[in-house]
Amino acid sequence: MNNKIAMEQINPPNKAGVIPGLIACALAVAGIFSIGIVFVPLALLFLCFGLLFSILGGSGSGIAYNILGLILIIVATLASPVLLGIIGLSGLALNL
Repeated sequence: MNNKIAMEQINPPNKAGVIPGLIACALAVAGIFSIGIVFVPLALLFLCFGLLFSILGGSGSGIAYNILGLILIIVATLASPVLLGIIGLSGLALNL
């Protein structure tokens, strides 16, 4: 028991990229329910930094949060007709 506590103090868990991943998730959810043209690019920016930090830091939880953020960014992009028009999928916006 004491050995496990000592090992956790020597090697703390790696949480690189978790905070930017959570911020990207929150911004993507805000982009789904409000102005997507403002929040989705910000979420994409935080996602890039979070994914970079988590891959370089070797954090599995950081990568998972960033993948969740990517899925939410895709949903937010599909929910915003303005963003679909910007990337050239305005026909998809008319069909939804």
